[in-house]
Amino acid sequence: MQVLIIDALNLIRRIYAAQERPFLPLTNEVSDATRKQIVHNTVAAVEVALKKMLVTVQPSHGIVVFDADGQSWRHKIYPEYKAGRKPMPTILSDGMAQIKQAITDCGFTLHRQDEQEADDLIGALAKKVEDSGYHATIVSTDKGFLQLLSDNIKVYDYFSRKYLTDDYVEEKFGVKSPQLINYWSLVGDSSNNIPGLPGIGPKSALDILLKHQSLKEALTSTLLNKKLREKLQDNLEAFKLCRQLVALKLDIQLGLNLKDIRLKQH
Repeated sequence: MQVLIIDALNLIRRIYAAQERPFLPLTNEVSDATRKQIVHNTVAAVEVALKKMLVTVQPSHGIVVFDADGQSWRHKIYPEYKAGRKPMPTILSDGMAQIKQAITDCGFTLHRQDEQEADDLIGALAKKVEDSGYHATIVSTDKGFLQLLSDNIKVYDYFSRKYLTDDYVEEKFGVKSPQLINYWSLVGDSSNNIPGLPGIGPKSALDILLKHQSLKEALTSTLLNKKLREKLQDNLEAFKLCRQLVALKLDIQLGLNLKDIRLKQH
């Protein structure tokens, strides 16, 4: 059993940006014909992408997961979360119903849950698949999913046509995938406006993570200089908050059975 899990807006917004590009700059008075053409092109490109994934992954099950409307639980504990993110373009928002119809026409199930980010829903579903002894492939360019990599969970970048492996993680970040949550908790994640700890960058983070089994061990380590230990000690609460923000929430009740997301044949 192979379950294909697609990060909906990660895929759709990137495809839309490519279809919008020939018409830029768009003014507030875009003609109806132009709007319809951009949406038409986006729908067609999404269909092509989905069909290519079906060939590449050969899944038995497929689901496309969307964010809930409005703010998530992360905003409640950290109001600055994702601050500065551009809203969805109006043309894309107006065309979303057509895009969703195209997705279901390709045999995929659509899924969203109130107050939940797609990232957490995807993570929870991938773990559920893994715990059942099956295989999951997550399609997204979001680096946050790399914390889930295992023998049964893969991450596929549709736009570069490659799987993002443990070797990729180590080359890009300097740590193995199980250490990514602590790494991002230390250095932050600018794409989500998560600050990390003051005065700790990638080099300091690697000094901490590659030489110690845990943060607790690092706090008493003679391998770290005194200033770095003090930075850790003084910012333990900030570290805990950042860790809560960057770690995917995997204990969500999805209300789904695998039979519900078996790919529909047309």
